[in-house]
Amino acid sequence: MASVSNIISRSGQYEGIVQQLVQLESQKKVQYQTDLRDQNKINSELGKVSSRISTLENMIKEYSLSTNNTFTPVKSTSSDDTVVEITSASNLDEPDEFSLTISRLATRDNLLSASYTSAGTNLDSNGSVDITVNGTTHSISITPTAGDSNSTVLNSLKTAIETAFGNNLQVNVFDLDSTNVQLSVRSSETGEAKRVQIANTSGSLATVFDNATRPVATNQLDATFTMNGVSFQRSSNTVNDTISGLTFELKKTTASTVTLEIERDTEKARSNFDDFVKAYNNLNADIRNKTFINGETGTRGPLRELRSIRDLSSQLRQLVIGDATSGTITNLSELGITFDNSGKMTVEDSDKLETVLANTPSDLNTFFSTSSSPIQSIYTHLQGYTTTDGIIDTLEEGVSDKIELLNKNIKKEEKYLTDYEEKQRDIFTQLELMLEQGNSQFAQVMAGLNNF
Repeated sequence: MASVSNIISRSGQYEGIVQQLVQLESQKKVQYQTDLRDQNKINSELGKVSSRISTLENMIKEYSLSTNNTFTPVKSTSSDDTVVEITSASNLDEPDEFSLTISRLATRDNLLSASYTSAGTNLDSNGSVDITVNGTTHSISITPTAGDSNSTVLNSLKTAIETAFGNNLQVNVFDLDSTNVQLSVRSSETGEAKRVQIANTSGSLATVFDNATRPVATNQLDATFTMNGVSFQRSSNTVNDTISGLTFELKKTTASTVTLEIERDTEKARSNFDDFVKAYNNLNADIRNKTFINGETGTRGPLRELRSIRDLSSQLRQLVIGDATSGTITNLSELGITFDNSGKMTVEDSDKLETVLANTPSDLNTFFSTSSSPIQSIYTHLQGYTTTDGIIDTLEEGVSDKIELLNKNIKKEEKYLTDYEEKQRDIFTQLELMLEQGNSQFAQVMAGLNNF
């Protein structure tokens, strides 16, 4: 007769049974984990939609600023960039042309001492000087040791000036050759107003500065040029105050006339409009892709249950086809815009749009900025989503709360399953002990029967 111990093996079958029981008991944890993955997916996809909303909202805000000239941009060209280079014409909104001749460039003031023998000692006495640059005056003094070389004294003077003025002056002691040195004190900025002014010299520094020369006279430090026949004088070669919105760089003098031309940049204007269409379509497509429902398979987009997101596409469609109550342009159809069944915006008739951009682009600026326009209606509606404590914030807070609760529930279930596993293992351990006792008693009975 088989022993009771053979009925249930002690070689690990109990552990397999325990794991099966734990697996059956873990269904609630599995469901929590599934729900957590879903909520994390919702959180991620909601963030992407939020980014699309912000992109369109910010674009409308930018396009609506009168200073941006979104649909009236200009491009500028110089007939000779080596003489005059246009660096900015962003604020100009009307074509124009300017003729320039440049007679003098702005120059930095440069004060040069006489040449001194490097090893000579004719500068080894005390001295002082008042130096003024751009309205700031510093008193400079030196106290050389008797017998200090001219090179040593000039370098000490260089250090003293640099300490006082920092980057406002550039000071150098040049080795002209093997035996001679010369001091250079140069202003850091161009123009007569930034010239180096010397006063109250004494001692050795009177020797240095009273005999100093300038390669360019102080009254010749400003740039001079004519623009459309008008004479100008400027302290810098970067000029930004002759025509509002126009900045150009004077590079060299010329007797010839250089022409600066400002003309409409219709390509940039069209690109700006196409960017708006793209931003609108990206948002519309993203919403539809994330809130779909397949009637045949029953599959749903991750944001299907978020009604405020699901309905946004149709709301935008209703707003964008509206009419402005003022302005030459009142709706997007006048610009050749159509919409398909999915709400996608398309420039169906490019000729309409190109005609506006070429002839009356300011009307398009007005259309985007007028408070009653459909564009501004979209902007106002989107603000309800992106503002602090708005729809997006509320949705994200709700999802975050769910994620937090699910994480807590998962931890609770993990604790429960750990305890459950130990409990089941204890039960089978007790059962094994009982079986061992029964097996022993069974053996005793069988031995007694055999003896009988």
